[in-house]
Amino acid sequence: MQEEVFNTLRARRPQLRQHWETLLRTERASSPLANPEALIFMMDWTFDRVFEAMRMTTAKLHTASPRPECTCGLNPLLVYFATMEQVLIEGLILAQVEVTHRPAHRHEADLAHLKLAIEYVASREIGAFCAVCQHKQVPESAHHHHHSAASAR
Repeated sequence: MQEEVFNTLRARRPQLRQHWETLLRTERASSPLANPEALIFMMDWTFDRVFEAMRMTTAKLHTASPRPECTCGLNPLLVYFATMEQVLIEGLILAQVEVTHRPAHRHEADLAHLKLAIEYVASREIGAFCAVCQHKQVPESAHHHHHSAASAR
């Protein structure tokens, strides 16, 4: 991503954060942990991680683990990162318009890089939350093994 576009986007961080918080507050909370009041304290940390990731090469960003499938749908970070992505894409488009001498083909490359940077951070955070989820579905084989072990007592 061109330095000028990156700096323009980063300079809009206060407005992006406010817009993100507003969007997050309009979403229906899937659980008490998805309450915006429980999530907004992480926004600055998350922005820091995503802006750091945007400085990485595309090759490095591709090393991220794939985002785990959330089987219960209650992970509050799903909506958290979806709304962040929406806000950052809008911010990127506005930054690109402001830096008008950009060739059009670079716009798509910048967008792809931004999405990779968000996914780099999101996949790790969502995965960490899913790993401790109390609602995740136990695979059938583990379920049968548990019952046979319990009935053997």
